[in-house]
Amino acid sequence: MSEIKIILTAEELWDTALEGINKRTGTPEIQIPSLPKLSHNLFGLKRKEFTVLAGRPSNGKSGLALQIAWDVAKQDFQVYFFSREMSEEALIERLFCNLSMVSNQDMLYKPMDFKDKFEEFRELIKNIKFIITDSIGVNIDNLYQAIEDLPQADMIVLDYIQTVRGLGKRREVLDDYIFKFKEICNEKNMVGLMVSQINRGSEQTEGKRPQLYQLKETGSLEEAADNCLLVFWEHYYDSTKPFNDYEITIAKQRNGATGLLRVKFHPQYYRFEEFNNPLVDKIVKEFDAKES
Repeated sequence: MSEIKIILTAEELWDTALEGINKRTGTPEIQIPSLPKLSHNLFGLKRKEFTVLAGRPSNGKSGLALQIAWDVAKQDFQVYFFSREMSEEALIERLFCNLSMVSNQDMLYKPMDFKDKFEEFRELIKNIKFIITDSIGVNIDNLYQAIEDLPQADMIVLDYIQTVRGLGKRREVLDDYIFKFKEICNEKNMVGLMVSQINRGSEQTEGKRPQLYQLKETGSLEEAADNCLLVFWEHYYDSTKPFNDYEITIAKQRNGATGLLRVKFHPQYYRFEEFNNPLVDKIVKEFDAKES
């Protein structure tokens, strides 16, 4: 998988590094427009870096990964979303709900009310270099071959690591996949985003907030990742807490600061927003009035 790399002197290496440094403009190449504070704190998503997005079941991690992937694709980057959890049809419907602000319940009970929005969505995604598939990534060889055969990727997303398969002991299979995934990101000069579960047993900890050591089935994720984002929806565990309050913790950032970012989560739209978005607030209020 990896080619032999020429070893450089320190001076030669500095000259090579300067080529990239001199291209910096103070603005990230690959941004996260829908969550500008997160984008700022991470300085965007960087090529050759591998980011883990982890949370417990039903805490919105797949929805957040999908939203970030769309953010990147609409900047004219080639993005592949490899789902091992949900069907590709379910994911494209989630993306429709997110971008069109149509609730998942309305899509079940009265989808024909949104024919105009269906066509608007078709126009929106036309010519966007965004591939969603549920047939790639079951093992690392399958993933690598797909990356070789498909047009050059700028970003790949795997949802989620605990669903991959292989021969041998479970932990060894996952560790091998993780380190080779990291190699691929570096070799192909692309952004890697890997979704992971957090152990359910950790729900018994005080506050229930996830920690890095709780990454499910493998300790290699924390070691291999350049960045780790831990997500937490407190209302899921305590209905007295605000419904839309959501936490994204930058628990690890190899080349930057860690910290907590609070955002709004609208699960009926699979959508994440920073606070003080008047348009979204208006739509949500109308939805709440309709449901009450």
